[in-house]
Amino acid sequence: MAMSAPFYEWIAEFFAGRAARKNGAILAADFDYVERARREFAEAMIKEITFPALSASDKNAASMTIALAVERMVFARGSGQTLAAPAGFDAQKRWAACHFRFTIDGFDDACRRVTKVDSFTIKQTVIEHHVGGQREPIKVPSRIDFPNLVFSIPEADADPFFEHVAQRVGRGEKSGGLTGQLEVQDVTGKTLATVSFLGADIISVTPTKSDSSSEELKQVRIELMTEGMAFAYA
Repeated sequence: MAMSAPFYEWIAEFFAGRAARKNGAILAADFDYVERARREFAEAMIKEITFPALSASDKNAASMTIALAVERMVFARGSGQTLAAPAGFDAQKRWAACHFRFTIDGFDDACRRVTKVDSFTIKQTVIEHHVGGQREPIKVPSRIDFPNLVFSIPEADADPFFEHVAQRVGRGEKSGGLTGQLEVQDVTGKTLATVSFLGADIISVTPTKSDSSSEELKQVRIELMTEGMAFAYA
């Protein structure tokens, strides 16, 4: 969360299916922040975003993993100039894995005690287009794969989800697409970013293993398929 707002706008464009291309560089500096080497890249676009696992018991700082597809990369000598000291360390610490809110419209009461959301990855297929007389292939974006979401709640709150699956699977009743969102928050409860999903439906409700020696609350893992997602930076 220490990145700038334009970077998160780039992520929002990726979720919307717009493959915006950026040029940039990775700078390597010594202890005194003097630039010693650089890797300059061109025509970069996001091809994969991984959200970390979120858990109410995890107090560590959380971060997303971004993978880029670039068409050209050049290794160059550093300029020897002193770089500005990196900023934003305090902002990065604001997002801990335990600060989140997961909701599904129509299941507000059942989702009030979500204990964990598993890590998930949004991927975009990148196609390489080779052109005669050109050494580097042109990289073209293709379809985006939105993953299933898996989250856990106490078994005492799981009745609405068991009933929903019984209606859809057991009795063959059709259900409309569900919507909801995952909010990541800072230590004060302020929303940092939101992942909204639509066209979703519950495909499995699985109670965890029972163990007489465990004093933890019995949990239920719920898997949710999604047709689309959107990202918004607060």
